[in-house]
Amino acid sequence: MFGLIEMVAPPEDFISRLRSRFGKPELHAGELSGTRVLTARVPFFPGERRAPARRRMEKAARELAGRGIRWAVFPRDFSFYREFAGHGIGPVPVLPLYQRMAAELVFRIMEERGVKPERATVAVCGEHVSYPMREAALSLSRQVRYIAVAASYGGESLCRTLRRDLGVPVVFNPTGKQIAAADVLVLFSRPETLSRGGRGAILALYEGAEENAGTATGAFFRLPRELDIKVPPDSDANQLLAALMESGSVGPGDIQIESILWGTDGKKEKEDADTGGAAGEKSDGVQHSPQGT
Repeated sequence: MFGLIEMVAPPEDFISRLRSRFGKPELHAGELSGTRVLTARVPFFPGERRAPARRRMEKAARELAGRGIRWAVFPRDFSFYREFAGHGIGPVPVLPLYQRMAAELVFRIMEERGVKPERATVAVCGEHVSYPMREAALSLSRQVRYIAVAASYGGESLCRTLRRDLGVPVVFNPTGKQIAAADVLVLFSRPETLSRGGRGAILALYEGAEENAGTATGAFFRLPRELDIKVPPDSDANQLLAALMESGSVGPGDIQIESILWGTDGKKEKEDADTGGAAGEKSDGVQHSPQGT
């Protein structure tokens, strides 16, 4: 079960407004795609001082924590992460979502760059072959021309599987020159060294990935319509999809990519395009959807 923070308009009558301003937030238990969710509906009063809003957030965090919630889906551009973190509640990590969607992200990147998969070379690298890395390599190998795998643990076994079961031309532990020649380089862990002299794009899917030009660090996703109509309109779609994917309620085939996140420029363009959520100010220095948390 995860939490869902919904900012709601205050009641119109005076007594109800007072109760909503100083009382406890409403909690509603429900389900999304078969996954249990506990929604905290927190009144938001436009133009009010930050202190009263912070106190309401503290109450919501305390109530959710008391129900065992440790991860929650927040509104976009939420500015009260610290109040929830103080009660042990953080935004649902989105990095696992990005990693599970790695193959789909690669195909989208190739489409944007005019690279045909049947002519493409993709290098997939990580310290060890995790489940997302293995699934990405298997999915990519069915459509790309060449694939290279670099991993200290499990890489050789993965290459044998690709050759034996799929008959894919695969290179194990490619040289720096071979990596630089790849159309897309997918990194599941931070490399010890990385030359940026290659012609291809880099998809960096590890914690703390640098947001440089030519490097994609994730994507913005679109909620399926059947979900979109059931959640608050300003909910962070990436956090919600990450929570549902973690529970097994959705898979990569259920998710549509809205846009690739290309470094800091991509993040800014997306923020400028958004109309902004009901949460008001920008985040208090706590990063949420674009990178893993």
